[in-house]
Amino acid sequence: MAEDLSNQHPEDLFNLTIDDLQRVVVEEFGQPAFRAVQTFEWVYSQGVTAFSEMTNLPPALRKSLEGRFYFPEARVADRQISSDGTRKYLLEVDQGQLVESVMIKQPTRMTLCVSSQVGCGMGCAFCRTATMGFRRHLSTSEIIRQVRAVIKDAKNFGDSFSNIVFMGMGEPLHNFKGITGAIKILTHQKAFSIAPRRITVSTVGLVPAIQKFGESDLKVNLAVSLNATTDEVRQAIMPV
Repeated sequence: MAEDLSNQHPEDLFNLTIDDLQRVVVEEFGQPAFRAVQTFEWVYSQGVTAFSEMTNLPPALRKSLEGRFYFPEARVADRQISSDGTRKYLLEVDQGQLVESVMIKQPTRMTLCVSSQVGCGMGCAFCRTATMGFRRHLSTSEIIRQVRAVIKDAKNFGDSFSNIVFMGMGEPLHNFKGITGAIKILTHQKAFSIAPRRITVSTVGLVPAIQKFGESDLKVNLAVSLNATTDEVRQAIMPV
């Protein structure tokens, strides 16, 4: 018998990986796991967020999902375009909390640079974000919402991105849970279906987190920012 969820507040679906959604569908609604995959395809591949329009799902499940989840979106607060076509976005992800995403124009492709935190606690001397200090981690949803907002706006320019880098505001590996959840959604075949080799996570060098990240088997690229030729200079400008 399905659990009574009448008093439960709706949950942000963009926070859920396919494994998370399958647990809800199976354990709470008593439906087979493939219904979660179908839902993922509607939401991410087809861009449908009205459960009533997900016609291959049973009506009872659609009603249950409608009461269980909601779909927040990021708002484009500002957009600046450089002479080479690169676009910088200021996105409001949650009631006044602003982060930056950048569509980087390159000779043969567009690369989307996304943020992982509001502010940053690493204190690199050359980084403007460091002057904000660390405010909070972005949720998986807030990372995914950045991507969705840029995809939507990119239609105005007739382009899209082929690569993603976690190199915006924040230290990605400091927000391990948020970025790994987002990567699982970005690479899922029924979601964004981005090849892992086209995703790069940049880090200042959080060694324990690097080891944990390698063990996670996400198969994406890892970039370590050096910015100096000696440990002494690096420690002075990057006090990790």
